Amino acid sequence: MSRLPKNTIVLNWSERRTWSGYSLAVRVFRHFGGSREFNPIVLVFTPFRWTRAFRFWRAFRACRHGESDLLIETQDRLVHYLNRVGITGSRQNYAPKR
Repeated sequence: MSRLPKNTIVLNWSERRTWSGYSLAVRVFRHFGGSREFNPIVLVFTPFRWTRAFRFWRAFRACRHGESDLLIETQDRLVHYLNRVGITGSRQNYAPKR
């Protein structure tokens, strides 16, 4: 997470009981996250574009069972999108470990 842009907002699911229901970040998470496969999720907001959601739930589940390909693929899609839309702080020189 240290490689993410400085304006990144992180909501820790383990601390959800302390979240304010009136917080914009919490409302956005609940709206775009839905009720399934929402944790972890990365939401990317860029001007004049639709919000993009990158869901890592299946990738992390597969990785727990020794299959890291889906995690690498999802991470690559996220990094590629961040680079394409010019979001600074993303991993410009990122090369996946395979």
